[in-house]
Amino acid sequence: MKAIAKFKDLLLDINGNGIVSLIVESFRQVQELKQLDTSKVYSLEIKEVKSKRSLEQNKLLWKLLSEIDTVMNGGRSDDVMNIYTMALEKANAKFEYIGALPQAEEMLKQNFRAVKFIKKIDLNGKEGNMYKCFIGSSKMDTKEMSLLIDTAMDMAEQIGINTDWYREQFE
Repeated sequence: MKAIAKFKDLLLDINGNGIVSLIVESFRQVQELKQLDTSKVYSLEIKEVKSKRSLEQNKLLWKLLSEIDTVMNGGRSDDVMNIYTMALEKANAKFEYIGALPQAEEMLKQNFRAVKFIKKIDLNGKEGNMYKCFIGSSKMDTKEMSLLIDTAMDMAEQIGINTDWYREQFE
């Protein structure tokens, strides 16, 4: 069974074992919890609930970025990431500058959502590269995500894309 709950508190019994209190608002889930056998041991996984609105916003953002790519580049799939990187940069999204050997670029791309080559640098006598590495929209809070969406909207409007439908969806 899966349940959505809000953490209330943590108590300790006489042996130091944790007793977790959760608030479950769903009537159906409460009824299911009442049916649990107290003589059995259960596995419990706790993770933060992602907002469906945020997931929908992310889908719409990528749809808009793809539309920008189609207008700007004819819709070549590898260019969508370039559009995304441009939007992150224009929105002043969180990033780290990282100096690395050129062969480390693929590893950076596997560990960061977007990676932009900045310039060649000297790394202790070896030829290296400076990269701007973005964490990406999946790690943004709602304020940062709103700014990124507004930035993508501005980019779209600047190249003649009507954003009325997107604006309605993001409200």
